[in-house]
Amino acid sequence: MEREVRVIRVDAYRTTSGPTRFVAHTDDGDEYTTFDEQIANQAIAAEGLHARIEFHDQQFNGSKKVVLDLIEPLDEVDWMVSAEAVPWLVGGPELNSPHRDGEE
Repeated sequence: MEREVRVIRVDAYRTTSGPTRFVAHTDDGDEYTTFDEQIANQAIAAEGLHARIEFHDQQFNGSKKVVLDLIEPLDEVDWMVSAEAVPWLVGGPELNSPHRDGEE
């Protein structure tokens, strides 16, 4: 499954069996779990940002957990796309030129 969320914080918990469980908390109150350190690092990098996530449900010791499979911050990409689109939104790059219509 896939969603866009804002990552509020990422917590780390040492399990009794040894590996660290990371939990990403989102602004809508949902939690996404991973044991993968690379995914956890990406989630930490996305704290405070909008992100696209991929996840699936899985049973852990008799309870359902939502497992984070992928996370990609969106805010920087959105800003870059918006910045590149500005000339077109205001009439095209030729309208932003100081020398339009042969004027100097």
